[in-house]
Amino acid sequence: MTEAPGGLPKYLTVASKLARLIEEEHYPPGKRLPAEPVLAEELDVSIVTLRKGLDVLKANGMLDSRKGSGNYVREQGQLRRIASEQRSREQRLGRPNVLESNDTQTLNTDSVAFVPDAPVPPRIARVLELGEGEGAFLLSGRYLLAGRPVKLVRSYVPHKLVAKSSLAHGEIAHEDMRAALSAAGHAPVEGHDEIRCQMPTSDEASQLAILPTRLVIAAYRTLYDAEGRPVEVEETVMDSASYVLDYAITL
Repeated sequence: MTEAPGGLPKYLTVASKLARLIEEEHYPPGKRLPAEPVLAEELDVSIVTLRKGLDVLKANGMLDSRKGSGNYVREQGQLRRIASEQRSREQRLGRPNVLESNDTQTLNTDSVAFVPDAPVPPRIARVLELGEGEGAFLLSGRYLLAGRPVKLVRSYVPHKLVAKSSLAHGEIAHEDMRAALSAAGHAPVEGHDEIRCQMPTSDEASQLAILPTRLVIAAYRTLYDAEGRPVEVEETVMDSASYVLDYAITL
C-alpha cells in the first residue's frame, strides 16, 4: 500500500486534505467537487487512491455521491438536541453511570501559543461578526492526560473589541483575554455550546496522535456580553476515545 510521509496510507492523507478544504469552505455545503480525474491530478494521486479517500469522507458524512452527477459537500442541516441543567454534580455523586469515566482528573498543559493576528475559520468569523479583513487574537493549547494528548483548545477574541488592550504584547493566559474584554466593557456574562463529531484536520490528528479516520468531538462555546454581542469563541477538539460528555437534563 502506498504510504504518505509519516507512515500513513496515502488515501488517508487525501481524505485529510479534502476534509480541511471543506472545513475552510473552499468547497462550501452543497458544492460539487471537481470531477475525479481533475481532483486526482490536483492532489497528485491516482484515481484509485482518490476514491478511497473520498470513501472515507462519505463514511464520515462529509460527502454525498449522486449517481451520474458526482460528489457533493453534504449540507450540514443537523438535528439539535438541547439539554438544560437540573441538579448539580454534587447531588449526583455516588450514583452509578452507564459509562464509567473520570472527569475530575487534572490535565497537564503541554503547550500554549498566542497569535496576535490569527486567521479565523469562516464559520467562527461569522459567529464573531467579523467583516472582511478583520482579525482576532488566538490563544491555543494542548492538554495531556498521563502523558497522552487528549484535548486541543483554541480561543478567538475579535481585535475590534479589545483594540486598545495590551494583548498584542508577549505571552498571555486565557485570564488576560477575559480581563481585556472586561476592561473594554465586554465582559462575558452568558454562553452557548454546540457539540458535533467531525473528522480531524491533519494537524489536529498529529497533535492528538490519532489516525485521521478517527472522529473527534468538537465543542464550540460562544460567549456573549451584557448586550448580547458575541465576544469570544472557544473551540475545543477532544479525542473521541478519551471523553464521555456528561450533561444534566430537566424533564
